[in-house]
Amino acid sequence: MSSPNWTDIIQASCSIISAVAVIITLIFTWRQVKLAAQQICQASQQAERESEDRNRPYVNAQVVPSLGGMGAWDLRIRNTGGTAAREITIRLVEGQFVKGSTADDIKICQRIEKSIDSRFTLQPDTSLRLYWSFYSTTTEEVETGAPLRGTIEVTYRWWDENVDKRYKEIIPYDCETLLIPAPSTGTKQAGKDSEATLINIEHALRSISSNIGELNR
Repeated sequence: MSSPNWTDIIQASCSIISAVAVIITLIFTWRQVKLAAQQICQASQQAERESEDRNRPYVNAQVVPSLGGMGAWDLRIRNTGGTAAREITIRLVEGQFVKGSTADDIKICQRIEKSIDSRFTLQPDTSLRLYWSFYSTTTEEVETGAPLRGTIEVTYRWWDENVDKRYKEIIPYDCETLLIPAPSTGTKQAGKDSEATLINIEHALRSISSNIGELNR
């Protein structure tokens, strides 16, 4: 058998090199395709998260000075998201309700607990305000209702034709440490008893001033 000449050796070597180059090219192409697919998947997931962030409901609860005046705190629940928050529930997870010592106090506490036990819906950019706690302005101790310091758990649902998700927020609050201002009706202007009309106007203006102060609370 005759030995291969140099031409055959070179051709065989070129064939091997070409095959290796093709394999390397295929591997590189596969990696590029895989990387592109991963980037597309990540972009799709990011777009989905951004869409959810824009459209989902956001429910927040805040304990604020009561519209009823001194001696009380309100719980304000607000939906700042882009869609309705459904099946909202409120639960006190840190602290205990104070029943009170009188029949009226016990009844008020029961009404507060019943209010937060009921499920409700908030449309976008709407809020609900409930009595939360009643305290003594002398001793600053709670007479009935929720404690002045605690933690609230808010659960709610985003539900429509294409989405069904549930969310939970844990919100601590502290009415003892923070010094929160509250709007007032202002000082009363002195006047004669016969000036009933001016007195009525004064009371109306003070009432309007107080209500304006409550708009963002």
